[in-house]
Amino acid sequence: MKTLMKYAVLLIVIAVLIIGLLFAYGRGLIPGLAPSYTLNVTIIRDQIQQLSTLTTTRFSYSSLVTTERDMPGFLKLLYGEQQVMVAVGHVTAGIDMTQIKPEDVQFTAGTLSVRLPAPALLDCFLDENATYIAAENTGLFARPASSVDVETRRYAVRQFRTAALENDILGNAQSQAQTAVRAFVELLALPGVTNLQLTITAPDPNAPLPATCA
Repeated sequence: MKTLMKYAVLLIVIAVLIIGLLFAYGRGLIPGLAPSYTLNVTIIRDQIQQLSTLTTTRFSYSSLVTTERDMPGFLKLLYGEQQVMVAVGHVTAGIDMTQIKPEDVQFTAGTLSVRLPAPALLDCFLDENATYIAAENTGLFARPASSVDVETRRYAVRQFRTAALENDILGNAQSQAQTAVRAFVELLALPGVTNLQLTITAPDPNAPLPATCA
């Protein structure tokens, strides 16, 4: 009976030691025995690129825009044209995740480093369903010119673009992208990733504007 008890105690001690070693191994507490992980950063990059549509920021605006032909006062009575438009539109900014390069996603010693492209304006549009001409005055001999309507719309879009930039739409797009990527990586629960380091490329002030924002 005593022999059986000794064997039972020995087995318990061995089991405890094995469990302790496995725990220490999994935690990387034993030098030289820490588990190593190899992540396929190409697959991770491809997955992050799918987040493009989730990392956009849209600012909406409405404004009263008045446009008129520049001419001497007495000619305005005869040939002048003035247009008052209620303009409603939006400006969208975001990050084009497809621009992420292979070197922008790295995994080293438990840290997943991701460098995101710079935020940029994506589009500027008038909502034609909400935009309308509130008033239009023409001189006695003036012919309504479609160019005035076009110029009014262009001016409104430029005003919306300027307002969006002044209200830091690019900064908002950057913050939203970082939040989305961080939440996405945490959701993946990648093995061996103990830290996520996100950096972002600064906006290029000389970057060309989208055709709709020019």
